[in-house]
Amino acid sequence: IYNYGKLNATNVIFTNGDGQVGLGSDQCGGAICSKGSSYSVYLNNCSFYKNSARYGGAIYSSSSTVKITNCRFFNNSASIGGAIYAYDNNIEITNCEFIDNNATIGGALTLLNSSSKIINLTGINNNASNDGGVIYQMYGNLTVSKSTFLSNQANNGAGISVVGTKTLSITNNTFINNSAMGYAGAVYYIFNNKSSLDNFYENNTASDSLYANLYNTSNFDFIIQDNDYAMYAYNLSNGSLPSSYSSVSKGYVTSIKRQAGGGNCWAFATIATLESCILKATGASPDDIDLSEENMKNIAELYSVYGWDAQTNEGGYPDMALGYLLSWLGPVNDSDDKYNYESVLSPVLSSIMHVQNVLYLKRDSYTDNNMIKRAIMDYGAVFTPVYTKSTLMPYDSTIGYYIYNNVSVRNHAVSIVGWDDNIKIPGAPGKGAWIIKNSWGNDNGNEGFYYLSYYDKSSIELGKWGDAFTFILNDTIKFDKNYQYDIAKTDFFYNTTNTIWYKNIFTATDDEYLTAVSTYFEKETNYTLSVYVNNTLKLVQSAFTNPGYWTIDL
Repeated sequence: IYNYGKLNATNVIFTNGDGQVGLGSDQCGGAICSKGSSYSVYLNNCSFYKNSARYGGAIYSSSSTVKITNCRFFNNSASIGGAIYAYDNNIEITNCEFIDNNATIGGALTLLNSSSKIINLTGINNNASNDGGVIYQMYGNLTVSKSTFLSNQANNGAGISVVGTKTLSITNNTFINNSAMGYAGAVYYIFNNKSSLDNFYENNTASDSLYANLYNTSNFDFIIQDNDYAMYAYNLSNGSLPSSYSSVSKGYVTSIKRQAGGGNCWAFATIATLESCILKATGASPDDIDLSEENMKNIAELYSVYGWDAQTNEGGYPDMALGYLLSWLGPVNDSDDKYNYESVLSPVLSSIMHVQNVLYLKRDSYTDNNMIKRAIMDYGAVFTPVYTKSTLMPYDSTIGYYIYNNVSVRNHAVSIVGWDDNIKIPGAPGKGAWIIKNSWGNDNGNEGFYYLSYYDKSSIELGKWGDAFTFILNDTIKFDKNYQYDIAKTDFFYNTTNTIWYKNIFTATDDEYLTAVSTYFEKETNYTLSVYVNNTLKLVQSAFTNPGYWTIDL
């Protein structure tokens, strides 16, 4: 059922509904999908059995009012919200049973930025491979009372997992025989403003018995451990720069993607650039590489403990993408988290590779392009912002679709995958154009590609390091632990003086070797690195570096 108004259902059985096809809303709600600020759903004495969807195995609701009474949810499944997914809702659930539902996040219920009131719920044998065996709530307000949680499983919060709510009240409930692989067999609650918990706990388990029932913190651990990943090493392209070059014809470019309604070009352009760099380094087939833009855009923005305070699917910044990659939060395979332009929540998965080095690029004039060209030839592709007026770009019968702007604003991002010095873009003051890979589908532009004039003022800002960048894949050491603070790259360069010193202090969690240090450099820099262990100087290392993010072996 697609609800476009007021839905009332009493004594109805919903079974074997499938909401796992298409994009956006078509992947939501195996039985019921309701989207709209004036819409409402009222359910009484209904049963939901073996329904499935990507979001909300039985019910998906956003910006709606939902009241569910005396209902039963059995064997429903989804990626997010095994039985119910509610986003920006007022939702009340009373006297309901949730049994044998499963999801990656929120085995039975996923509640995002919602005002949620749950009374006399029975949750039995629900499972979440990530967080929230029965209930996962992020932001909003949550009240749970007079409910029973029995034999549920999750990584964190086998009963309930709660993040960042304004008010949290979990009282007069019973938690028995729930099991967490990580923390909190009963309730996992972090970053909540006001919390009240008073419940009965019995025989709940977690990996650390100290947190068998509860886990609560306002200080999140940003240490990431991972040693099961692929390593790559590039091969430089020797020789002079030709007048034209295409990574597409070399087999270094993956298929054209479609970002659809989400403002996620920043993720698509970054992933496209990284995919080309991997192909250049490995010589693999373009069909063998497909990384997840979905995981990047969701983990890097609002509905993630690692993300920026920025609304998902409404635009973004290159720094979001770099923070995600350089912190080892990704990349992950697209098959593990496929793109949905409306979704906001993704699980944190193990990255399939580590990005350790980023080269910032610049040019000082519209004909000063050799640094960009060399990066494309050596590494595969280059990220750049750009301005686009619409999906209906100008067309020339000789060269096809093209971009040329005489303004410096930008609202889009693309991957540069080649160039041609002899292309004449209409209106541009001189010859020459980049070949760019876009994210509007292969039925747009020149089968998904465009020419971008060298003289375009919106792309590759003159004199600015880092407006364009590429990835250098030169792994030689397999790093397995990353101590860090600015995991999302929300900090900015301090550039009011010519010289600056700073320090990071970390506490080792194991007896281990420190093998490298990574940091950002805004400009060409002479640096000195000092390593102290227990306040004793152990190493001083100095060198010159190009702008970018660099891993310095010790």
